[in-house]
Amino acid sequence: MARKENFLKNLCNLTYGIGNHCKLTEQELLASGYYEDVVNVYRILGGVLSMPPIRVGKYDIDTANFIIELDEENHFNRYRLSTLNSPIYANNPNIDVAQYKKFCKNYEDRCLTYGQYAKTDSTEKQFKYCELDGNLGDSRSRWKQRAFYDFIKDITSIVKNVPIIRISIYEKYKGLTIEKLIDGEYRGLLIEYINMRLDGLK
Repeated sequence: MARKENFLKNLCNLTYGIGNHCKLTEQELLASGYYEDVVNVYRILGGVLSMPPIRVGKYDIDTANFIIELDEENHFNRYRLSTLNSPIYANNPNIDVAQYKKFCKNYEDRCLTYGQYAKTDSTEKQFKYCELDGNLGDSRSRWKQRAFYDFIKDITSIVKNVPIIRISIYEKYKGLTIEKLIDGEYRGLLIEYINMRLDGLK
């Protein structure tokens, strides 16, 4: 799966330049007015730490003026769906919320297929165990952590006023999914699509 991200990253860095955007700090979050939203989402996901863990990993694609998060199979499940009900998504131009909710409902089976890391020692410390109905079979704390970190990056976009555009592999442009555009290395169409998304932010 890293191949898709690396291909799009190289294409975007060549086209838009390389950025060096900073992560959200605890001080910025506490001063932002969004701390309660973060705590609420963390608790809904079963978070148990006194301070929600906001130190997320690196951005997928960091360009000079904006960031792209390429959401592949592991990003779409019931936990990500629950975060999308936060008020921060009411008018968020960086993500098609209705479409993302649909993907979370329709493609959790692919998350099961590709999600090799259901939990780790660190994720089990961040989220309490919760026996689930259906075919999941364990707490899927890694899924919860990924959903929460995606949410934190979306909060970061608002607090720092830096566009963090979310692109799903399931989205379509000119009849082809983003996944197929990347696999087929359709550079021109991918740049057209990203420019269209950027125009939507204006």
